[in-house]
Amino acid sequence: MLEFRKIGKTKKEVDYRLDSNSASFLDPLESVNLKGEIFFDEGTKLVKFEGEFSATLNLVCVRSGEEFIKNITIPLTLYISDGIYDSKDSNNEYILDIIEFFNGYVDLKEICLSEVESIRLDYHIKGE
Repeated sequence: MLEFRKIGKTKKEVDYRLDSNSASFLDPLESVNLKGEIFFDEGTKLVKFEGEFSATLNLVCVRSGEEFIKNITIPLTLYISDGIYDSKDSNNEYILDIIEFFNGYVDLKEICLSEVESIRLDYHIKGE
């Protein structure tokens, strides 16, 4: 977890890794990595993460129903709010997806869980 009040305008490196020993939502062969930079973005008045999400996940093929392991790497840009974000308070109408945290901390584990669940809910075909 990162404290909101300690995230400044200077970009800080993030290299956050999880496996089945550190996250109950991962199977023994699965792992995730959130790597990039986090900083307070003056333009949006939000915390911004720019980097990539990579994972080795056990997925289910929509054609055969078989489970298979897939390595995934996707670029990731996230906007993060400390509390409820009201778009009427700024000119950020173009930002549609903002993560809200309510305890004064950015929870990287929760972000990873969200990304993993989003990937698992997508359609996957073994071999593609």
